[in-house]
Amino acid sequence: MLRERAQDVAVSGDPVSAVSTRAAQRGRRRSAAFVAAAAVTLSGFGIGITVLEHAQGGQRPELPAGGVSASPSVQTTSGVTPASGSPSDQPSSSAPNASSDGWASPVGLAVGKDGSLIIADAGRNQILVRKSTGQVAVLAGNGVAGYSGDGGPAAKAELNNPAGIAVGADGTVYFADSANNRVRAISPTGTIRTVAGNGATGTASDGQPATTASLLSPIAVAISPTGTVYFTSGSDVDYISADGTLHVVDAAAGSIHDPATGGPIAPAAIAFEKDGSLLVADEARKNLLRVMPAGSVSVVAPIYVSEAGLASLPDGTVVVSDYGNYAVSTVTGAALRQMANFLSLGVLASSQHVRPGGVAVGGDGTIYVADTDAAVIVSGTTSGGWHAVPGPAGATP
Repeated sequence: MLRERAQDVAVSGDPVSAVSTRAAQRGRRRSAAFVAAAAVTLSGFGIGITVLEHAQGGQRPELPAGGVSASPSVQTTSGVTPASGSPSDQPSSSAPNASSDGWASPVGLAVGKDGSLIIADAGRNQILVRKSTGQVAVLAGNGVAGYSGDGGPAAKAELNNPAGIAVGADGTVYFADSANNRVRAISPTGTIRTVAGNGATGTASDGQPATTASLLSPIAVAISPTGTVYFTSGSDVDYISADGTLHVVDAAAGSIHDPATGGPIAPAAIAFEKDGSLLVADEARKNLLRVMPAGSVSVVAPIYVSEAGLASLPDGTVVVSDYGNYAVSTVTGAALRQMANFLSLGVLASSQHVRPGGVAVGGDGTIYVADTDAAVIVSGTTSGGWHAVPGPAGATP
């Protein structure tokens, strides 16, 4: 059942054969490293961040702490402001496999109320913030692949292929530290901690303490309308209660299943609709699924949504990044409507077409799309105006 227990908040999962298929697909698409993510609108935070360098041109994005409970209004966010006492170490403005504008493997995206853009860059093993001034700063990660730093400054911690991001109204940032088989959180004061996962690869049991659970490459993170934090792990979508207990969605049936075959799915992205229904992108069968609050599962549309490819709008409309069709679409009820097709839009200076991955939507309607393969981020609106977003190097491709 999707219905949450009384005091609930985040998630973990189960390995299945479908995950091997997804991992192989991801390996072919990602030149730098294993990457994945879910895009969500982030909450405001005054976290200490390390300035990378000033990039030209302004664009826009933003996270909870305390038990593992996020606040309900994840859609409303405030700005990102460098705080005094920010870590002094400054990662290089270049990275292995980085594109000309400095992004390495941008995956998860999010937008803050002040228009700042937050990027999970798996190639850098960092979470970056691009303010509306064009300044790029480090929110988490020292650039070294590994696992360390819990209890200390997030910017000095080691991450390993950060993916999906979600933010609570109190400003805490939750993200999937995929290759570490953990979900971690950054407090509004900039301290990092682990909220789920013991680092081992495996299957979690419903009802066990979240930090003792074995996970399988958590990818996507989303916050429900009630403030509960969900994430994917293997074939599962799970959540953590406020007391730190892990629960598997639809645990009575084993996990969320494919409505046609009854078999396991390979969730690559998740997002919530206004009524509490959960949308799940099944990368194995290339379907967008809807899990109703009562637990029933149905197919919304056949569509190839890659990691990070779902984002919720305040009105409940969900933006879908259609990797397979080079497009961005919206989902309302049973209607799937294409907003932009990058095969017909000349966004990049080269002849390469944008292959949509992570997606986020700003309060002003600006849509941000990450192309992990090409190491670029583009933005535009339903009316057009698509262009590349400069990164740490400050140069557009």
